Amino acid sequence: MKQAVIIVPIFILLLIILYLFTPVFPGKTTHESFIGQHVQVVVTQYDLEQRVEEFAQGPLGKVFHELDYELIGRELELPDEQIEQVLQIKEEIQKAFKDPLLNILFGSEASIAFFPFIPESSEPLEQQALENILVISRPKHSARLMDFAGWFNTSEDRLTETRYGSHTIKRFELETGERISAVRVKELLVFGFNEQILRQSLDVYDGTEKNLLDDPEYREKIQTFSGASLKCYVNLKDLPEHLKNISESSYIVENGLHIEDLDYLEGYKSGYFGAWRENDRIIDKALISFDKELLSKDSKVLLEHEPALPDSFKRVGEDTILYYWTNNFEPSVILEWFKQKQDDDGSRATNEFVTQLSQITGLPPETLVSLIDNDLTLAVKGISETQLVPLPVFLLSVKSSDLEQLRISLEKIIAHFNIPVRRTEIGGSELISWGGIIGIGTVLPSLMFTDNQVILSSNRDQINEFLELKDLEKGLNQNNSFKKLEENLVKPSNSMTYLDFAETTQTIKEMVSWGGTMLALKDREMARKSKVLIDQLINPLLDGLAMYSIIGSRKYVEDDTILFESTTLLDNGKQ
Repeated sequence: MKQAVIIVPIFILLLIILYLFTPVFPGKTTHESFIGQHVQVVVTQYDLEQRVEEFAQGPLGKVFHELDYELIGRELELPDEQIEQVLQIKEEIQKAFKDPLLNILFGSEASIAFFPFIPESSEPLEQQALENILVISRPKHSARLMDFAGWFNTSEDRLTETRYGSHTIKRFELETGERISAVRVKELLVFGFNEQILRQSLDVYDGTEKNLLDDPEYREKIQTFSGASLKCYVNLKDLPEHLKNISESSYIVENGLHIEDLDYLEGYKSGYFGAWRENDRIIDKALISFDKELLSKDSKVLLEHEPALPDSFKRVGEDTILYYWTNNFEPSVILEWFKQKQDDDGSRATNEFVTQLSQITGLPPETLVSLIDNDLTLAVKGISETQLVPLPVFLLSVKSSDLEQLRISLEKIIAHFNIPVRRTEIGGSELISWGGIIGIGTVLPSLMFTDNQVILSSNRDQINEFLELKDLEKGLNQNNSFKKLEENLVKPSNSMTYLDFAETTQTIKEMVSWGGTMLALKDREMARKSKVLIDQLINPLLDGLAMYSIIGSRKYVEDDTILFESTTLLDNGKQ
């Protein structure tokens, strides 16, 4: 008898351990197994607890934690209830980050699926959105632990169960009056505020409806993001139809909102995004698939250019903080935006500005824009120590298919509007500067026609540099930060971007500080408030954001897919 007293509890304990921790066979169930192909957006985070902890310990997370929201609110003269609301939200977020149950539920893997719906004016839009969200999580520990514990903070009298096929759905009545319906399937927990959507997800799992992995394109594209920490899928094929239905809903009509230009969305099939964290960098990748036959005319034009390898990054200075190049610049598409506008009566009218330029130059609008090629470069530098007004300086270069005709057209515009200009010669080409102001140092709006391109700049130095570096083959490519990205960045592309984000934040701080000084000259009280805002909010946020030190990205078109690739270098000294 004594042996039975000892053995029976041990035997029961062993059964419980086997139930909780024995692997489930066959194969691993994924979140896609529950999501039908009509879903609009799916976001999956695989290591949420780790990412949250990294953010909280990083510069930006610490800034959010240390901001004095009450002081800032008082200085901005916000109502007490708004300040209290912000403080309460902060407290709830901090509580959620530290909640052990939430860490268990979402720490390993969590997916949020958003399903399309037609909003009605009968209830708040946020509530309607929540009711069309399904959450699928893979807890850190065995999901079968949840069979013995309350999933949510609710008492037994608020917990009910119902059967749906072979599944047991648990209903949790929250203190707020809302109800969460949840089910455990193998190692996954599936739940949401709308039990109907939950039941549909179980139908998908049981095979009565097709899931995402039954879509060949999804199955192919999602493989690209294997190992990503964050994944996102967007259903673009059904989006125009959903937006059309939404535009006719009572909520949209009663609030006087409008949804227009849905034709531009036609032809796009799906979008994917993924992010990887690798030591001192974050790698991002995005894909947008399309059916070229269904695209709008303007979309086709923007996607017809072959990827190319730019060389203009060698012709801008090493201290450039923003470099952008594209061969997707399409003036004819921009012309359509300027050329037509929607009048109140619904008719189409030619834009007066476009008409005037056409009359001045003697060229039809279509001929005028055809003089500008699709190759464009933008280079921005930080604030020079000699500048009285702390503003970044820039250079814009656009290639031309007929540079002489473009020059003649611009000369006609200058003459027509009687714009004062100064003309000098640099490197065998004429430099035209605005003569209506006195330049400060070399800062003076200028332009030049040379090498089949027109160069527009806020200063002469960048134009000189652009001309000289053509022969020296030394420019941004000699920058050490650029070199760290060069292997992944300098490839045939349709656009390429380099951003010294840390330096950009410092530039913004200088501009904001100067703005505060100007306010102090006009209004002491306004200056005092702006100082608090700058010192307590803007500058700390900019310092936190500076941890994202350098960003390099490229875009290119390959077959029926638009691809975006980005690398962000993290400042190890600020993490």
